[in-house]
Amino acid sequence: FKYALIGISPYSFYYDLSLSEHSSDVLSYYPIFKDTHHFSMDNDSIRELFNESYLKILDNANDEIDPSNIFNEKQSKNSVIDIKVLYTARSSAEKWLHADDSEIFEENVGIFTDCLKICRAHNVKPVVVVLPVEDHYRRNFPKYMLDEFHATLNKIQRKHSFQLLDYFNLNLPKNFFCDLEAMNYLGSNWISKRICNLFNKLDSKKIRIAFIMHVSVTWNHTAPIYEKLCARDDVDLYGIVASTQIENHDNLAQVDIDKKFFHDLFDNNNRITLIDAEMENHQFIDIEGYYFDYVFYPRPYDSYLPRILQSDYVAKFSKPCYVPYGFSCGLNFVEFTLQNFDFFQSCYFYFSDAVSWLNQFQRAYKTGFENSPQHFEFVGSAILEQNFKDLQNKEKDPAHKKITITWTPRWNYDPKLGGSHFIEYKDLIIEFRKKHPEIDFIVRPHPLTFKTMIREKRMSAQEVEEWKKSLKNNNILLDETPSFEESFAKTDILLTDYSSIVISFFITGNPLVYCPRNVKLFEDFERIESGMYAAHNWTEVEQNLEMLLSGKDTLKDSRQEIIDYLYKKHMGATDRTVNLLVNDFYKQSTEVF
Repeated sequence: FKYALIGISPYSFYYDLSLSEHSSDVLSYYPIFKDTHHFSMDNDSIRELFNESYLKILDNANDEIDPSNIFNEKQSKNSVIDIKVLYTARSSAEKWLHADDSEIFEENVGIFTDCLKICRAHNVKPVVVVLPVEDHYRRNFPKYMLDEFHATLNKIQRKHSFQLLDYFNLNLPKNFFCDLEAMNYLGSNWISKRICNLFNKLDSKKIRIAFIMHVSVTWNHTAPIYEKLCARDDVDLYGIVASTQIENHDNLAQVDIDKKFFHDLFDNNNRITLIDAEMENHQFIDIEGYYFDYVFYPRPYDSYLPRILQSDYVAKFSKPCYVPYGFSCGLNFVEFTLQNFDFFQSCYFYFSDAVSWLNQFQRAYKTGFENSPQHFEFVGSAILEQNFKDLQNKEKDPAHKKITITWTPRWNYDPKLGGSHFIEYKDLIIEFRKKHPEIDFIVRPHPLTFKTMIREKRMSAQEVEEWKKSLKNNNILLDETPSFEESFAKTDILLTDYSSIVISFFITGNPLVYCPRNVKLFEDFERIESGMYAAHNWTEVEQNLEMLLSGKDTLKDSRQEIIDYLYKKHMGATDRTVNLLVNDFYKQSTEVF
């Protein structure tokens, strides 16, 4: 044996069954211990009760008992705690206590200590487990007794080593309990898996990495890191599939995230284990019991997640990691991102793709850098590296004969978020298409565009639908898919607002017409801007598009120089990210005991 589980409760040091109101229950244990302790019963009565025939029957009965039937699934469904019994919670908690009896206390501490000594003598590691109780019972348990319980454990632990798994304060659903103090089939199953996960982690010696999956449109930025980790034998991978909460962050409308995207992507993939975060009654799992070493977040916005998955809570037992979900472009956006103080204060690894962006974070979280609880590192852009690789393997589509223009308007007019030209250009785009029936045209708005226009009353829901119909009637493809890569593969000329996806198109070498707002740019995007055709109004948009359609592209060589620079800077980003993770794991002590 490697481990010994020792179950204990906060009242254990102060309780003696043989002195309690249930003292006669000690008779159930007599066949094993041959002792009734403080329960009074003369020897003749005991001999009469426990004669050889009775003990034989008892032994045979025990042989036929199937422990798995003690808590069956049918029972668990019928075991919902009635509000009428909740008033008994305090008396139920206190009935176990004989706190004024020091002899009981000393005796129980001695028994507990003897168990630890036996484990040590046989080279077995003791794991002491305090199981959860129903919420009302937990809240009514005397605080002074709980404090004394922990003080006693701490005192014992200084002399006798053991691992403590204290689940007493877990707030679990009511349907996990068959009464105030005991777990039913659902509860016992759940807590057993949680404890098994710990032993699996200790035995496997693998790095346990989880990805929170609730934003399908940002997965491509993390996917290269996931793929690289898949190739390692020393890594176990998990996906935590969660629904996005109703969002009111910076006045954003609610975003519906399709959990089906991740299940379709990974359900038949034996390299990653998917975990549905949401349980019955809109409650969420506590991932502490999975003992993840690192947890990747798709965005730095905790308000989009249930409380139990937010970074400051997860940081208590795992290391939150963040890969930017969009390429770091401008100073305005970094100021907006830095407002998420709680997230970055909890973030252990921030894998940056821009040095200037990283410098802003270093100044904002100076304390973190000096004391080194956080690791904010420049690694480059994993998604950009993947884009370069895809371009190297790309074969020209023989069916692609017409020139294709794609328009990618921004979703928000807030200058801090880059600004937009959607309302100004949405109808002019259609008119331009009418003038050029010889080309193909794609419109790919930001996923939040239509919801934001409706919320800000720039368009009504009916006007949005009418505009979509107008696109279709004029042979303009509206792309609302999660990934932009397919549209970009068809695109010869990009017309775009400020956006992090610009750089993914820029490296194709094809020309771009850029509609700037007053955004101060970072180093890479500043270089990119010099290789794009700027258009400050629709007249300039039309002039630039007409020039490019005629075959004239004066910035082509300039773009290639910038592409070569970006290639050298960002290739290897995925390896650098994974190496930082792996080196950090093996640098840390994995000894739990």
